[in-house]
Amino acid sequence: MESKMESTKTCYVLTGSLSPKLELNEEGARTICHAFASFLHQNGYRAFDVRTGYRQPDGAWRILVVLFRPLEEMASLMELNSIHDEFTHYILWNTLWFRWVEDLEDCSELVPGWEEWGIGN
Repeated sequence: MESKMESTKTCYVLTGSLSPKLELNEEGARTICHAFASFLHQNGYRAFDVRTGYRQPDGAWRILVVLFRPLEEMASLMELNSIHDEFTHYILWNTLWFRWVEDLEDCSELVPGWEEWGIGN
């Protein structure tokens, strides 16, 4: 019998507001989404979700990146540093947020409305 801990997938979530210097519209946000998905794919990630969305309350385009890994295959700090480095090319540093969560549904509290954002992978 498989224990709950062994069967639980772990998600590493990064999110932040895209830089206003990028002067984004929907197409531009989608391009960044695809670029980040390509970066992850080229670096060996096979299970991820990359989305962008416009948040009305603060008038900002946001990006959400979720990496899926079983607990026994968590990324090393070096791997995560390279992802953070790539991520900071696109976002405002003071809006960067990242955390390990147990399930993708946990993102709903952290980034309201993300489910409706466009998928970039």
